[in-house]
Amino acid sequence: GGIFSKLGLLHKRIRELKRKLGAGPERQYYLLMEKGVGKLQAAIFLSLLVVLISAAATALYAFGYVTETKMKLMVFGQFLAMLISALLGSFQLIDGISDLFHKKFTVNTYMVFTFIACCADGVLCLQETRLPCCAAFSLFVTMSLWRSYQERTAQLGRLDTMRRAVHLDSISLDQSEEDAVFLRGEGQVADFTSTDGDAVKPEKTLSVYALVALGVGIAAGVTAGVLHRDVGFGVQVWAVTLLAGLPATAFVALSRPMAVLVKKLHKVGAVLCGWQGITGLCSKAQFPLKDTDFYPTGAVKMNGVKFFGDRDPDEVVAYATAVI
Repeated sequence: GGIFSKLGLLHKRIRELKRKLGAGPERQYYLLMEKGVGKLQAAIFLSLLVVLISAAATALYAFGYVTETKMKLMVFGQFLAMLISALLGSFQLIDGISDLFHKKFTVNTYMVFTFIACCADGVLCLQETRLPCCAAFSLFVTMSLWRSYQERTAQLGRLDTMRRAVHLDSISLDQSEEDAVFLRGEGQVADFTSTDGDAVKPEKTLSVYALVALGVGIAAGVTAGVLHRDVGFGVQVWAVTLLAGLPATAFVALSRPMAVLVKKLHKVGAVLCGWQGITGLCSKAQFPLKDTDFYPTGAVKMNGVKFFGDRDPDEVVAYATAVI
């Protein structure tokens, strides 16, 4: 019985090691490398091109260069451009729908409702021959794609740093004493990967804001439609309010600074445990220094001994020894 019990524990340990190996940074890095960033870069370029073309067409209409005979073609072209943008950002829209089913509300979910409102407004624009809000929605898609690109490059940078590391050193904040102190320790891969994918306070705040903006947009559309007794006008107000309610930069408000920070840290072989790592080290604290911090191995070399002035060499050596 004891032998079978030990064999069972051994098999359990082997399965646990296999699971950790499969979820390790090496495997995750190569799986992410297979996806690459080429398709995202191409989608960002095409979506930005759609934004510029739509914005230019809107400017021509605003300055009166579009005649009545070409107005129908202009509206159809803008509506088609918006559908092309939605196709380029289809994965982001799918993520937004998936978040909704998982009882989460994100900026991508907000973009899904904005797309529904813009599509309804676009259909009415074709009937009423007025210009839809294509450029603004295409800008939403571009920023969402850029966010995905930054998140993927940041994740690649973190995984590449961890997979190259021979030994991991960790720095944590200890506030148990009167004066907060940064402590060194031996880092584990699980410590750096355990917080990946966890929702952080800035993301939750942004999600709450997006949810409130959605509610305001729906309320504004319903109010406008009831007061003017015009469903088309209500849908137009709904779409415009949603596009104006959330700045396009909100999509990259968190991913951009994180991507820049990860890139800088990657150059020196350091990595943060996501936003939790930033908030965990965000404090005024003391940091104990060692001699290796001032004089790393191999950074200092003896280049002869020179004595200046009339000091006795034995006295100079004694002082230097005392300092050391």
